[in-house]
Amino acid sequence: MVQPRSDIPGSFYPIDTFYTAPDTNCGSSTGRQKLGRGETAVLIATEPCTTGWTAEIEVAIPEDGLVADTYTSVITHSVA
Repeated sequence: MVQPRSDIPGSFYPIDTFYTAPDTNCGSSTGRQKLGRGETAVLIATEPCTTGWTAEIEVAIPEDGLVADTYTSVITHSVA
């Protein structure tokens, strides 16, 4: 069932969203993490360095109650 967002008309919350980062040359992945509305650590740096990675993102959306359309999503990413 679709859980609509009251703060943004025409928007809905996904059923589940997961993020998986791979290990890098200077960090270790925390594995497959369920994303929510708060902060989630997906990679733990073992030393300062410059690196990059391609993440795997899974978004489960409701099977019914949606209109066929193009939908967008926002994931805010920061490094601390």
